[in-house]
Amino acid sequence: MAQQEIPFLQASSNLASAHYDEETQELTVMFTLGSRYIYKAVPKDVADGFSTAKSAGGYLNACIKGKYEFERL
Repeated sequence: MAQQEIPFLQASSNLASAHYDEETQELTVMFTLGSRYIYKAVPKDVADGFSTAKSAGGYLNACIKGKYEFERL
């Protein structure tokens, strides 16, 4: 299954986009300055939270960073 883009409720000044692969449970987050991170073993409902969060960056910090293993690409 290909990665699907997760739409943000509002545009973010720090995050460019987020994509989720349901098969591998990998969440790829792209930042506006060009860096990319893959967060591993992220449940679909957690990844989908970007769609309803008032702040994508705030959601990343509160619900994903520090909770899931990641790799910087």
